[in-house]
Amino acid sequence: MLVEMEDMDPLEKGEKLLSLWDKLEDFFQRKVDLLTQKSLKNPFLLENIDKTKILLSDMMRATSLIESFTANTRSYMEYTVDLKTQSAVERQLAIIGEALNQYDKQPERISLNNTRKIVGFRNRIIHAYDSLDDTLVWAIVVNHLPALKSEVKTLLENC
Repeated sequence: MLVEMEDMDPLEKGEKLLSLWDKLEDFFQRKVDLLTQKSLKNPFLLENIDKTKILLSDMMRATSLIESFTANTRSYMEYTVDLKTQSAVERQLAIIGEALNQYDKQPERISLNNTRKIVGFRNRIIHAYDSLDDTLVWAIVVNHLPALKSEVKTLLENC
């Protein structure tokens, strides 16, 4: 995880970084690589960080677009009769799944919850489009998309 801090006394900065590192590992319940811009010297790692930011940004944009597309859709019945919204939502879910699939292949990344399920659903949208159940899509949009957005937002803020 790449972090930036204001210029401060080196000892104070070091202590704050140690504290942040502990808190992040407690939060994510896994080891975290804490990096600062000053510590980055490897061009491959810099490229990887940029790619990770792009993929997370793509996921964030897609979740926001789904929220926008469904903002005036108050019920499942309204959703089922609005083919434009269905198509737009399914497209953005496919983008989320593909971006997450690529993100999951990044060497230094923090895993997101339900990655395999999300990528699997993307595959279903793409390859089994003719047998997609709208209730699955609606349940994902209403019950699961907000948690994914929150998770991606946290990662993006800490990239």
